[in-house]
Amino acid sequence: MEKERRKALEADGWKTSDTPQELLGLTDEDMVLVEMKVALSEAVKALRTRKKVTQSKLAKLMGTGQPRVALLEDGAASIETMIRALLLLGSTPRQIASKMAGKSKRKPVKAA
Repeated sequence: MEKERRKALEADGWKTSDTPQELLGLTDEDMVLVEMKVALSEAVKALRTRKKVTQSKLAKLMGTGQPRVALLEDGAASIETMIRALLLLGSTPRQIASKMAGKSKRKPVKAA
């Protein structure tokens, strides 16, 4: 963002930052979880479409409705629900773990 634009926004009371993490006040651990959820939701959609399974069909397998699957694919579901969908679509635990590890370039989170 241009410096002048940033200053103008801040003068008007807007909060600005260089990263979503900073803007939202997320910890490194929070960001890892966000990245994992994004990776899993993208994996569900990619696998579902590759296997030519409709959202409605996946919903039936999961015992839920199609709108819930649409939300899941948008990242608005628990990690457990996303993992369950991947398992129902035929993913192995190893494949799921690989998706969760993702392509993150973040350094490991240090223990307290």
